[in-house]
Parts: sequence; C-alpha cells; structure tokens
Amino acid sequence: MHSSQSIATPGSRIRNWSIRAALLMACVATVATSEDNSVSVTHTGLPFTFTTGQATTVRHVTVRIAPQSFGFSSVLSMTTGIRARWVPDTPVPGATPTLVVRWPAETPDDFSQAERIPLTENEPVATGATAHAYHDIQCEAGQECVWEGSLEFGIESEHPGTVDMESWSLALSLDPFSGKKLSERAISIAISEN
Repeated sequence: MHSSQSIATPGSRIRNWSIRAALLMACVATVATSEDNSVSVTHTGLPFTFTTGQATTVRHVTVRIAPQSFGFSSVLSMTTGIRARWVPDTPVPGATPTLVVRWPAETPDDFSQAERIPLTENEPVATGATAHAYHDIQCEAGQECVWEGSLEFGIESEHPGTVDMESWSLALSLDPFSGKKLSERAISIAISEN
C-alpha cells in the first residue's frame, strides 16, 4: 500500500485548503445534476532514467489554454501515472528503494501530495494515481492562459542504482467555475527536461 505525504506547510495553509476543499465539495454537490463542464487531457511523457547519484530529476510542464471568448477561473487538477523499474548497480537482497514523485508548490495557495512508491529489483511497478496537484488559475477573455510547474522524480536508496522510468503520463482536468465548456483542442501540454 502506498502512502501519501502532504507537501503543504502546517498552519493556515492547511486550514485554507481544508476550507477550499469543503467549499469545492459543496459546489460539486450543488451542481451534481447539472451538465458536466469538465474537460480532461492526457499527455504521455518520454521514457527516461536517472541514478541515485542524481537523486532527483525534474520535468517542466507548461499547460496552455487557447484564447476563449469568455473569462473563467478554475482549479487545474493534475495526476501522474508511472511505470518504473529499479536496476541496482549491485544486487542487494531485500533492498527496497523508494521512488518519490511530487509537484513542488509554485505558490502558497497550491496544494500537492507526494507519492512514495517502493520499487523492487528489476520488476516494473505500475501506479495509476500518483502525485496529485491542484492549482487555481484565472483566464482572461480573448487571451491565452498559461500555467507552468515542475514535476519532480526522486529516489531514496542506501544502495547505488538506476530508476528506469519506462512510461509515465500526466492527466489534467479543468472545470471552469463559469459553467462554460472548454474544448479538449483548446488545451495543450508541453513537457521539457530541466
């Protein structure tokens, strides 16, 4: 079983997000019978490897929303799915390194959860729901709307080795509070290595 750790700092930020989550749930419950205005887009990243010597590697993510005839605000929700394999430099019986996937908070209002995934030697581990992140966005009418963030992959291991990220994807969801519907074609995701 995987455990998630909150990246948010204690105190008012947690209270702020608790209140926001409660309000968001109330809004969702209120409009549960209305038309679904959410739009989802999935992007598959290129496979890559990194070593315990690097400790972490980052992928820069840019989300672009084409100009719309209406302004809107929304919560940008992102989830990463991965398939990774641990290849030790020298096999060590019973060694279980941990892959850490997280979205560092870009602003004090962002919410993110890191996912800690135990890896087994030379056996691919697939996880479909890792590293959730939620970001508030405001998009002006007639202007392109851009959000940028970084997705961090790290390895915790007492023994040297390589993480082979065989496949990974980013699922993005937007649900404008205005009630307007966005087209999937209006949203693009670009990922680059940092």
